[in-house]
Amino acid sequence: MSSLEWIKKIIIIVIGSIVAAYGITLALYAGFGGATLAVLWQGKIVRMILDIVMVIIGVLLGGKFGICTIVTIIISGPVIQFTASKTKKVFNI
Repeated sequence: MSSLEWIKKIIIIVIGSIVAAYGITLALYAGFGGATLAVLWQGKIVRMILDIVMVIIGVLLGGKFGICTIVTIIISGPVIQFTASKTKKVFNI
């Protein structure tokens, strides 16, 4: 695989992770997220640790992980925290 293909795939992974994280934020503020997870996901470090623990459990149960998993772990916590503060302001929540 060429470097250009890798760059394209990384860009797609990053965009997808950001969109998914913002979707989680919207679902939480719409009242469709779990209350416990909403509390846990407030901090980006807590979210990243939770994601890492879930990946470890998944791998121990026979699942696979790759670059997308790692990028999502790194990006989702900070994006959720950032978009949560902006979403509160926009929707007056």
